[in-house]
Amino acid sequence: MDTNERIDRILGAIWGYSSLRPGQRAAITAQINCQDALLIAPTGGGKTLTYQLPALMRPGVTIVITPLIALMKDQVDGARKRGIYAFALNHNTSKEEYLSISTMLHTRTCKLLYISPEKLLTPTFKTFLKSIVVSAIVVDEAHCIAQDGPEFRPEYLQIAEAIKEHHVPVFACTATATRETEKVIIDALQLKTPVIIRGTFNRPNLYYEVRPKEIDDISQIQALAGSMEGSGIIYRTTRAQTDETATKLRRLTLNAMPYHAGMSPVDRIRIQDMFVSGKVQIIVATIAFGMGIDKPDIRWVIHEDIPKNIEGYYQETGRAGRDGNPAKCILLFSKRDISLTRGFIERTLSVENRNKTYTQFLEMLAYCKTDKCRRRQLLNYFGEAAPDRCGNCDVCIHHAAQMFSTQAGKMLNETTAWF
Repeated sequence: MDTNERIDRILGAIWGYSSLRPGQRAAITAQINCQDALLIAPTGGGKTLTYQLPALMRPGVTIVITPLIALMKDQVDGARKRGIYAFALNHNTSKEEYLSISTMLHTRTCKLLYISPEKLLTPTFKTFLKSIVVSAIVVDEAHCIAQDGPEFRPEYLQIAEAIKEHHVPVFACTATATRETEKVIIDALQLKTPVIIRGTFNRPNLYYEVRPKEIDDISQIQALAGSMEGSGIIYRTTRAQTDETATKLRRLTLNAMPYHAGMSPVDRIRIQDMFVSGKVQIIVATIAFGMGIDKPDIRWVIHEDIPKNIEGYYQETGRAGRDGNPAKCILLFSKRDISLTRGFIERTLSVENRNKTYTQFLEMLAYCKTDKCRRRQLLNYFGEAAPDRCGNCDVCIHHAAQMFSTQAGKMLNETTAWF
């Protein structure tokens, strides 16, 4: 049985699929051939499958480095539902669970082990890895290496040093990476002549819109949420804003709960499960939730504050409509938010990283203020060509309405001239 036949057989048996999406086979084949690889594909593009499937074809364990406990939980839960032995090690892991996982790793039963970059760098874990068979290493959400410079997650910049002694293929994947970010990832992880697979960033089922933020933004959010069906996410910049917005929405009888890193792990897991199961309709979250939730039927995403960059914005809106059905992405824009974001950049970033972050923020402002197709602006940012009009953003729809109005007026004038 050749490699493609083995891939197809596992694909059907474990995932129930008869075919792969564009780019997936190339990513899987590169890993099976023990090549370093980088996959850049949009949210919902099937990145997880591209490293889980090869893990089942190798003798040892695949280590998956990922930044969020919520994301680990989603990935582990999904793998276990398919009968894959997958586990996560983090500060929520009990001593009993650790011993059980350790046993399965030493007996080569565990195929996927999810850890944070911080866990990878601990001396104890480094020693532990030398006692088991590691077949490959995956760096998920690899854009974290470049996002906001090393302040965002400095441990990502130390991954290469920690993994190079294992001499195994490294697979990096992300939903958001410009050509510049792509190079940063390759250099930072020291990928050796990597196979690079870039998917399209176009999500045609997503509708993009920018609206002026009203003074009473809570009432505005209430009206928006009330006019849209299904589950939704509201993004706020700070934890305090997240808690405050969720509380105010509940007072208005909306089924909303907060989610941010300041909450206890138990509460985060509980709220995440309630949202995924449909018991909670609205999550008010910080950007950490943008990478940490795997719910395919989110119908809308609202940004109540302007994001710092387009990569982050694309990542967060990418949570919507992963099932391929229509979904709305609405950004509320206020000039007041500009000064607040500038202040946030001044307070949280080192001097050497401010210029790059300001440049990225100006690109985000240009997106908010543009009178051209928003989808085209997003795609062009990631180096992808796009038509002048997409027909599914507020700018294009407004343009179409104006064209129709002009043509209708012209027809009316011509008709009137006959009488």
